[in-house]
This record gives sequence, structure tokens and C-alpha cells, in this order.
Amino acid sequence: MGGWSGEGKDTIYWDGTIRAKNILSETIDITIPIYLKLDQTTAQTISNGAPYFSTAIKTPIIYPNADSTTAIKINKADGSTNIVTIDTTNGRVGVGKTPGSTLDVNGTIKSTSTIEANSSSDASVWSIRQSGASTRLEGGASAGYFGTYTNHPMIIQTNNTERVRVDTAGKVGIGTTPSNILHTKETTNGASYVRIENASNGSSAIAGIYMVNDAGTGGVQQVFSSTYSAIPGVASAYRIRTDNAMSGGIIFDTGTTGVASAPIQFRTAGTNRIYIENESSGGKIGMGVSSSIGAKLHILSTTEQLRLGYDTSNYKSETISSTGSCTITLTGTTPKNIFSQTIRANGGYESSDGSAGLSATYNFDATTSGNITSMTFKNGILTAVTTLP
Repeated sequence: MGGWSGEGKDTIYWDGTIRAKNILSETIDITIPIYLKLDQTTAQTISNGAPYFSTAIKTPIIYPNADSTTAIKINKADGSTNIVTIDTTNGRVGVGKTPGSTLDVNGTIKSTSTIEANSSSDASVWSIRQSGASTRLEGGASAGYFGTYTNHPMIIQTNNTERVRVDTAGKVGIGTTPSNILHTKETTNGASYVRIENASNGSSAIAGIYMVNDAGTGGVQQVFSSTYSAIPGVASAYRIRTDNAMSGGIIFDTGTTGVASAPIQFRTAGTNRIYIENESSGGKIGMGVSSSIGAKLHILSTTEQLRLGYDTSNYKSETISSTGSCTITLTGTTPKNIFSQTIRANGGYESSDGSAGLSATYNFDATTSGNITSMTFKNGILTAVTTLP
């Protein structure tokens, strides 16, 4: 059995094998450094119970006889299964492996508190590597970084299910692999929305989407707060608008010219109000009608169909009755019809009571015409001065 020996006044070495039980159970009060000398040609074993010191050991130090990448090892009780390896050449510690980095662990690291990487001179980095993708969590002097630094997408999961994916081109997919710069996808039987909310009810509060082109101009979709007052008439409204510099304006389009496409519909309360046919149907516009549109502009209503006005007090109204009669009504301060060009007609003119009006009805068939040189409409009677054929 070995014994204690000394090399100078501050160092005591143990260079033998302890085999007796509790040989160091007595109190030892040592205030100088203790070194366990590991320079034997064969491994030294502490058996039959570990030695202990009942008082504090001041600055305990363990070091090998010579530096190497596997200079100090701690093994399991079988003597061969390695638990910790210390590389004293490069200053590295390996848990379950020979270290290749400052701390190299083969297994899972768990902590009940904070794991901190801290550097005062350079970025602090947590790097997670496999044979393929490598992930990095980095704190720099002016920013923080999280993502892959190999050519692989970054995926965020909850409940072990993918929720967000950022591909290698920078496109972001929520619930899907993205095919656009931002791509969202829902697969449940229900509504799928992208919600942009401004919860303020302030007089300047707006929520919206602002889209800008390469020239820095663009357009917005906006929702105004219930008390918005900077622009009259837009409180609690939804608006689409462009910047002043957008010379192309706003375009509603459903397809390519010459190709059959879907119509454009404008609805209120779920009912079609304006219907624009697709390209193959001629692009006719229906108001109050969405099928069998018979003209470029087709207006259908059981009451007044058309009103042309200067303001709310001066206007002309046209109404077609259920029998096909057309009633033209002028409303205003001094209403009258004024024609600056020749009028040709293939029908007849009657007074409002159905009579000929001024004892004359002028009928022109499809092969003849007559010039009306002047016309007045007063007290329900249309008076025309004509040149008969």
C-alpha cells in the first residue's frame, strides 16, 4: 500500500492504493492544496468506500502527469465504461465521449434553471447539429438570431406538429409549405382568416394592409375605427385606395383578355347589385339582373330605373312600366327638354292622357323619317315642330 509523500511545503501527494475501509474517516484539517498524484504506470483504485474529509478542502486540484486529449477519465464501476473525459491539451470536457469542443455531451442536457452562453467579446451561440440540418441560437452585440445556417428550412412546432415553416428562400408558410412570400392554409371545415386588428377606438385608429411596388408607391386596404374623424364619412368603414402617384389606379380583373373567366359581382346583404359578365359573354353590365343581360348596360327594377341629375333637386327620371311604357319625368326649378340636334323617330308622340296631343300624332315607319326642328314638354304635353317626309 502506498502512502503520503511531500514535494515542497505546500503540496501533499497520495501515490498508492487505498484498500482498507474508512481509513480516512478521522477528521483532517488541511488548509493547503491537496493534489491526487496520477503518475502511476497502472490505474490507481479507491475501493471499499470513498475517502472523505470532514472539514473543507481548500482549492482541491487534480491534474495528470502529462497533458493529452484523454488525460483524465471517470468511468463507471465496471472500470471500462467512460462517463467523463477531460482533454487537458485543449481544455475540453466530454460527457460520454472524447470531447471535440469545450463542452461536448453525448446525450440530453436538462436544466431546472437557466443555461447561459455568455461572451463579452463575441456573439454567444447555441448550435445544434445533426448530419443534415444545423440550427443556431445566437445573441450578438446588436441583434439576436435563431434559425438554420445550413441549406434547410426552419420549422416551428407545437404539440409535436408543424405550425410555421420558413423555407430557404425566405418564404413563410403557416400550416403549409409556402409557395408565396406569405402562405397560410387551413384544412378544417370552417372559415380561414388572416386577422389584422387595431383594438384602439381612437379618432385616428386604422387597421390595414399596405402594399408597395419598386417605386415606393402602392395602395392600402383599410378599416377605420368607430370614432375616426380625420377623413369625413369613413368611421367604421372599409376602404381600398391608392397613393397619389399610382397612375394605373385600381383594377378589378378576373382573367386574361380573350379567355373565358368568372364575372365580377358587387353585392349588398348577399344580393347582386352590379354584375359584370365575363369576357366570353361580352362584358355586359347588369344592375338588378345577373342573367340574360340583354345590352351593354341593363337595368332592371319595378320602380324608377334611371335618374340623371344635376343635384338632388334637379334631375330627369325614367321609368318603364309593366306594360312597357316609358315615363320621363323632369324635376327642377324650370324643367324642360332641350335638343341641340335633329331628332328622328319611328314611333308616335302622345299626350299624357293617351290622346294625340294638339290633335296630331306623327308616325314614322322604318323606311321614312321626319325632322323635329323643336320640341317642348309642358303640362304633360309634348309639342313638336316637325318637317314631315
